[in-house]
Amino acid sequence: MTPRRLHALCLAIAVGCSWLALPVSDATADSRRPNILVLMAEDMSPRVSAFGNRVAVTPHIDRLASEGVRYPNTFTTAGVCAPSRAAQITGVHQMALGAQHMRSFQGGYRAVPPPEVKAYPELLRAAGYHTFTNLKLDYQFSGVLAGSGPFTIWDREGRFRADWREREPDQPFFGLVNFHSTHESAIFPRTGFPKSGTHLLFQLLYLFTFWGHDDVVAPGDVSVPPYYPDTPTVRRDIARHYNNIHKMDEQVGEVLEALDRDGLSDSTIVIWTTDHGDGRPRAKREVFDSGIRVPMIVRWPDALRPAFLEAGGEDPRLVSFVDLAP
Repeated sequence: MTPRRLHALCLAIAVGCSWLALPVSDATADSRRPNILVLMAEDMSPRVSAFGNRVAVTPHIDRLASEGVRYPNTFTTAGVCAPSRAAQITGVHQMALGAQHMRSFQGGYRAVPPPEVKAYPELLRAAGYHTFTNLKLDYQFSGVLAGSGPFTIWDREGRFRADWREREPDQPFFGLVNFHSTHESAIFPRTGFPKSGTHLLFQLLYLFTFWGHDDVVAPGDVSVPPYYPDTPTVRRDIARHYNNIHKMDEQVGEVLEALDRDGLSDSTIVIWTTDHGDGRPRAKREVFDSGIRVPMIVRWPDALRPAFLEAGGEDPRLVSFVDLAP
């Protein structure tokens, strides 16, 4: 027997034994195919109260952490979104896919994964899951927005408020919901004469997104990392980032509330994380910790949470974005 066939046989035996070990009951039969919901913020390092940050105002994410497990040593595979998202959605390092260079499709070339590499939502969809995402794709073998990627991955894409309500009755779902409010561009000035058409578009987007949202962090509240000058401009930008995080936390709370309202919290694995580190100099597009270290929380239904992990606890193991797919 070749080493490859032996490996496949051992894997099949291991998977079979794990399924046989499950107690047979209606409840556990349902829990074998849990719903999975990934909530992904953008451009954000571990600036969350539950991860020890004393400035952040994040009550909804803190609640999720109290019911789930924190992973403080989680790292993305790149300090910028598209290569990082390519690795996250395939479980393969972006260098192996030709997906390393940020948005190479803008030069007329898209990454083409080999036939054996599939985005894991596509595998879940083939297994009977309803899959959905909102507007943002941006994983190198797609464009940035919905409608520009392989049609085999998602049942529904492109909705401003993507959710699980279009699935068939009792069909399990996988959802990837992106939160744009913490993106680097949300720190840009929202008033004044726009410097370009793109700047004008972002001004309108963020004026709409943050309309009526009160600031909870002032420039005097923040600490300035030693690699930045301590100036009013830097403090203003850091404070705005914290206020954007507060808005994102509210949006996460709306999704969690909808899960509760639809009676799905006890059957859904929720993963909250960010696509890479902070959207500021020496972080975004870099591979320092400030660029690739991110917070991650996983909340399991009680019947599925591993016995060695406690709700509200912390798992210090090193986690990479390529670990999420398998």
